Amino acid sequence: MAYQILLGGMLFPVAPEKIDVKIQSNNTTISLIDGAQMNILKTPKLSDISFSVELPGQPGRSYAVYENSFQPPGYFLQKLEQMALAKQPVLFQVVRVLPDGFSLHNTAVRVSIEDYTITDNAKEGFDTILKLSLKQYTQKNTYTASLKAALDGSTAVSVQRQRTIPLSTPVLQTSMITAMAGQTLWTIAKKYLGDGSKYKDLAAMNGISNSGVKPGQTIKVR
Repeated sequence: MAYQILLGGMLFPVAPEKIDVKIQSNNTTISLIDGAQMNILKTPKLSDISFSVELPGQPGRSYAVYENSFQPPGYFLQKLEQMALAKQPVLFQVVRVLPDGFSLHNTAVRVSIEDYTITDNAKEGFDTILKLSLKQYTQKNTYTASLKAALDGSTAVSVQRQRTIPLSTPVLQTSMITAMAGQTLWTIAKKYLGDGSKYKDLAAMNGISNSGVKPGQTIKVR
């Protein structure tokens, strides 16, 4: 089974060997007068996600997958910097694909970009290693309440949502599959969209001029 990693809609060309997700408990244990202990259960802390990815410095790597064509490491680093400077949460996706191209359950979670380290190693040639630390993001709203007193002594209360902190970003629902030998956009549309005639929609979505696809090519299906 292969998997692909997207951050803010950007597909990393090489999937990391592993992804570490640290889930921390927020429970509190207290001691009672009689010496016994009691555990107060609380909502877990925000999860930490970390992984390292390879950014090939030259084209021709058979294991690297690009949405369109080869892009150098600087392309991904610039996109990452733009995400960090935007001060907005981004969508982190893990797309799991079986060898036959069938997409399994996918992971999609909003995260903030916490830290990232860029490593250029002479032993790796022109390749760049990017180490990323992300944190699960939860969205909060602020509300404004107003009170209005009536002549009969009653009080009317109205509550209105004022703003979202930070402003909400669109949730990407991209799902991707890896094309297998013999597949066409028509067969892919039939399998994943339930209608082969929608191959034109897939072609437009993926910037493909005809119905032919190459084995190993990444195709967005929704």
